[in-house]
Amino acid sequence: MENNKGKNIAIISYLTFIGFIIAWVMNNTTKSKFATFHLRQSFGIVIMIVFANLIKNIGVFGIGLVGSVLVIVSFVYLLLGLISAIQNEEKPLPVLGSYFQEWFTFIR
Repeated sequence: MENNKGKNIAIISYLTFIGFIIAWVMNNTTKSKFATFHLRQSFGIVIMIVFANLIKNIGVFGIGLVGSVLVIVSFVYLLLGLISAIQNEEKPLPVLGSYFQEWFTFIR
C-alpha cells in the first residue's frame, strides 16, 4: 500500500507545476522515500523549464535558441522522470538528476 501511494505521488509530481504542489502536500502527510526522490527530480525539471523560458524570451537569436533547446531537454527529462515513476524506479535523470537530489534536500 505505501509503495503504491508513493508511486501515485511520484507520478502526480510530474503533471505540471500544480501537480508538483499537490504531490508535495500529499507526501508531507504520508512520507515516502520513493515519492521524495521523484519530487526532487520533478522540482529540478520545473526550475529548468522556468530558466529555459527566461532565456528563450531574451530575444537575442543565439541565446533564444539555447533557451529553446533547454525547453526540449526539459520536456525529455519530464518524460524520462514520469516513465521512471510509472516503472517504480528511482533512476536519476541524465546529467543533472544526482545534483537535483543533492540541491533540493529541503524536499522531504
